[in-house]
Amino acid sequence: MNRLSDLLIQKLSQYEGQPVVINDWCHFITFDIMGELGFGQSYCQLESGRLHNAIDQITKFLRIGVCAIQVPWLVNIVQSIPGLEDPQTLLRKFSERCMDEREKVSAIDEQLQFSHGLRY
Repeated sequence: MNRLSDLLIQKLSQYEGQPVVINDWCHFITFDIMGELGFGQSYCQLESGRLHNAIDQITKFLRIGVCAIQVPWLVNIVQSIPGLEDPQTLLRKFSERCMDEREKVSAIDEQLQFSHGLRY
């Protein structure tokens, strides 16, 4: 987390005297930290200064969710459009890929810890 905090400070210092949309940078560091802690990988948003595609999908999903609360039958119509993948499906697929990757890393970590314990 120190690396990400230092990177945030470095990126923000580049705006010397210019306005900054701090909300974006808060999103970047928050999701990068969650990615590293939860999935063992950063989403590299601080490095790129842009939202990761999955975070963009979350935003779209939330926008649709707000509309769906107001007009629930609209969701059924949108989901029935052929070839259109709704943000919820895209987000679910992304989450599954992250979990699969994390499980692979966890399995390797467990093997390394176990073999280290056998050697010493």
